[in-house]
Amino acid sequence: METREFKIKFFTGAFFLIGLGMIFWIIFTIGKDKGFTQPKFRMDILFGNVGGLIEGAPVQLSGVNIGTVSEINFLDREDQGKRVRVRVNIFNKYRNQLEQKVRFSIKTEGILGEKLIEIAVSEDGQKVDFLKAAIGEDPINVQDLAHVFADAAESFTQT
Repeated sequence: METREFKIKFFTGAFFLIGLGMIFWIIFTIGKDKGFTQPKFRMDILFGNVGGLIEGAPVQLSGVNIGTVSEINFLDREDQGKRVRVRVNIFNKYRNQLEQKVRFSIKTEGILGEKLIEIAVSEDGQKVDFLKAAIGEDPINVQDLAHVFADAAESFTQT
């Protein structure tokens, strides 16, 4: 009887450990594909308005995902007309790509309107100083744009 109990406990324990190992293996495999294990560096970008950007949103350079938004916080005081600091984690392998003149902006992607940070190489952009916060372009406020179009339509009908 004792041998049978030992076998049941042994196989139960082994099954539990194998299941636990498989869960960790799956998490590690998915995490590796998402870049959780890749080395990253942090960078701050200042915006006046983030327009619905959330933590975890992607950061893209020329349409390629190069990192994610890790934090969004208000500044204690305004800096160059910007009040919100967005901290992003960018994969180290893309650091060289950011050593040219770039522009940071918040864009809308997809049919559901998910927000992301788009980094675009641009001659009129800024050279990135990794020790200081970069200045980003605020997203277009659709409501303000609607008012501008309404005012333009009204002006057009009056003429």
